Amino acid sequence: MKKLLALILALAMSLSLAACGTGDTNNPASSPSAAPSASSPAENSPSAPESNAPEAPAGSAIEGKTIAINVPTLMYEFFAKIGTDLEALGKEKGFNVVVDSCDGDQSRQSDQLMNYISMDIDYVAVVPVETTGCLDAMAALKAEGICVINLLGSLVGYEDSYSYSIIQDEYEVGKGAAELAAEWIEANFPDAADGSIEVAIFEKNANPDAIARSQGLYEIENLTSKAKVVVNYDFGNTSDTEVKAQEYADMMFVEHPDIKIVLTYSADMATSVDEIALQQPAVDEKFGVFSVDWTERLGSKLESSSNGGSYVRGTSACWVNLANNIVGLINGEVAVDENNEFASGSWKVSPETLAEYLDIISGS
Repeated sequence: MKKLLALILALAMSLSLAACGTGDTNNPASSPSAAPSASSPAENSPSAPESNAPEAPAGSAIEGKTIAINVPTLMYEFFAKIGTDLEALGKEKGFNVVVDSCDGDQSRQSDQLMNYISMDIDYVAVVPVETTGCLDAMAALKAEGICVINLLGSLVGYEDSYSYSIIQDEYEVGKGAAELAAEWIEANFPDAADGSIEVAIFEKNANPDAIARSQGLYEIENLTSKAKVVVNYDFGNTSDTEVKAQEYADMMFVEHPDIKIVLTYSADMATSVDEIALQQPAVDEKFGVFSVDWTERLGSKLESSSNGGSYVRGTSACWVNLANNIVGLINGEVAVDENNEFASGSWKVSPETLAEYLDIISGS
């Protein structure tokens, strides 16, 4: 998924919390719900931004209310999972969920957002097709007293368009995948010469956040002198990245048969590359695919890589427990900074840390 994140609100907390219906005029309380840090797998423990906020009021602000989640597409498991996770939480905590996709059409997304006003929606969480593509519609929602939670791109200077933001450092998320790949190279090619391990990068340069994540993947050459990027494939605004990734992978194995490492912008790219790699008789056990994002399909492949059933070796999983964090923001249970911003973090997942990560996302 080459999509996502960095957001901000410089509104006074009293106004934002009123819009979100928390009934408190101070920052939400500091409490767990944050994701682990991507930069240090050994320190994989929940953390949250510092806040001087008082305890959140008792009860649930979202109980009996309706939240709409609007994403660019439901074809990608990562986006679809946000909706299904929210629906599961809704049944547990007593709120209603509306799930919408605009199928990559920015104009349609704006129309869908505007429709929420007449639908009596209380909260809207949106992953814009483009970072600033729906500002007018988002501002209209907020002006109507609807809490707007922005899930993509920094909106510094557009405080009227959202109430809260869930952010992450996209460059660091991409770099997390490069770090996993560098560790793999050092472990599997201890005697390799500098520049001898050929690397392919499947990137997406559709917007500033996507570009930042993609650039993080290129850190591979700085993290180990053995790696050399010999080819890159840019997905631009491609919507069906799964099919396109298969096409690029077919091309890659013909034109660059000595590739040992593939770094991908999103999980669906990684699983597609793996499917093609499994069909290549010349590919051996010292071939690795590393990704950003998390899907159940990627997790299954990561698990099977330990016994030779897959070449997916690791992923920099981002937006950990996103649905929980959305609800936590609404209920005043997740700490935000002075800009109404929550840093969700990410987690470097390998076969060795897979079980621990699965415990985290399952709430165990």
